[in-house]
Amino acid sequence: RLTAMLGCLQVQLIRLSITLNFMLPGHTVWFMLTEEMTAVEKNQLRNEAQFITDLNEQFIGNEKMSAIEWELEKFFYKYRSDELTEEYIEEFRKHFDIESENRQNLVNYLVHLEGIAALVKNKILHIEMIDDLMSYRYFIAMNNPIVQKLELNEYSDFYKGCFGIYNAWVKELKKQKIEIPMYKDYKLIDEEEK
Repeated sequence: RLTAMLGCLQVQLIRLSITLNFMLPGHTVWFMLTEEMTAVEKNQLRNEAQFITDLNEQFIGNEKMSAIEWELEKFFYKYRSDELTEEYIEEFRKHFDIESENRQNLVNYLVHLEGIAALVKNKILHIEMIDDLMSYRYFIAMNNPIVQKLELNEYSDFYKGCFGIYNAWVKELKKQKIEIPMYKDYKLIDEEEK
């Protein structure tokens, strides 16, 4: 029983090491693979590491996704700095108006998150596995009031996965005592609260 617990702890430490190493693009991932791990466990960790690397690359390697993330970050920065004005909110809304190419890029960003949500829902990924890499990207979109108004609430049937993992991800971040971007003022309404 102790051996099983130690093995579980070891796998979690390896996942933490993988996550930390992926947070700095271009760095080599060092596996802490030991002799006690089976070949299947080692292979599973390598596959997870590759998948997480690919997931990160899909964001940082795509100029349009990076541009959307930057716009969402600027909005969050202004919110956090208490510099969010009605004028800026209107400018942000116009930037993502339906006739704008930016709108399609925003939709692509959200659809990418929807794909990740489907993997979480089907237990291919676990929130804990992608939390460090994706939670910020997820919440600056999901808790953005303009994104909610223009896309998430308007077309909620197409973002069921994103809505479906929201509460579990909030719970995970609260457990870690991590501040969730814009949650205080713009959290999605929990189905249980309706």
